[in-house]
Amino acid sequence: VANLNQYYEALKEGCSAIDFEEKLEVEASRRELFVIRLRLRDGISLNEFEKSYGQLEEETRDKIKQFVDEGLLFFHEDRLRLTRQGMLC
Repeated sequence: VANLNQYYEALKEGCSAIDFEEKLEVEASRRELFVIRLRLRDGISLNEFEKSYGQLEEETRDKIKQFVDEGLLFFHEDRLRLTRQGMLC
């Protein structure tokens, strides 16, 4: 539920606070998870992600390289992270 008051009222009444459910295809789900983890302060370990969810597509690897070149992403040890500029975009 997008509205905090509606969320509170639903929980108080013992109702579900779920507004809607979205079923994603497998690849869309992988991309969503990748982006969510990337947005975390610690970034994302590409090695761990690929071990759990399979190899990144060539297109994704090309985009990562492009965003690193543009200063939006950087690698710290084995983790891919957003730069300050990347956080603001």
